[in-house]
Amino acid sequence: MTKEFFEEVMRIPSCSRHEDMMIEYLLEWGKKHGCNIKKDGKGNVYMEKGSGIRPCLINHIDTVHTDQKEMVKEHVF
Repeated sequence: MTKEFFEEVMRIPSCSRHEDMMIEYLLEWGKKHGCNIKKDGKGNVYMEKGSGIRPCLINHIDTVHTDQKEMVKEHVF
């Protein structure tokens, strides 16, 4: 993970129960990087890359913050 990637991800609002923008980002990122990625009906994101032996569950997408206005510098999409 690069510092730039981390900063980009942290610009995306993702407070608890409002992770839609982060989920969309992860789905697009995974597709762009050749991952088998999908979201289930409950909002869980599953990403698989490489051998395909076992998928990786991306969990805790939320950042818990209820007010990220000062943290969000720009819309990344």
